[in-house]
Amino acid sequence: MFAVVTAGVTMAFATSKAPESSTLLENGYYFVNTPTPRCINAEVQCTVSDGATCTWTDPATNITHNLRRRVSDAMCGITLQKVN
Repeated sequence: MFAVVTAGVTMAFATSKAPESSTLLENGYYFVNTPTPRCINAEVQCTVSDGATCTWTDPATNITHNLRRRVSDAMCGITLQKVN
């Protein structure tokens, strides 16, 4: 009887759906290397999960920027990825 109950409990855990992991989202920033370097918020949601690089195209200049994590007002850090 104990073996049957143990097998039933084991099967219940094995067949239950694992919870989906939540992806941490953060705003992506791009670096502008002017006389006063700046890390500017592109207001695009990105993630650190594996995937394609998160980008933003400036509509005024048509320049596409790879988005990064903000370190400070004058420094951007790691490249972020697109949210899938």
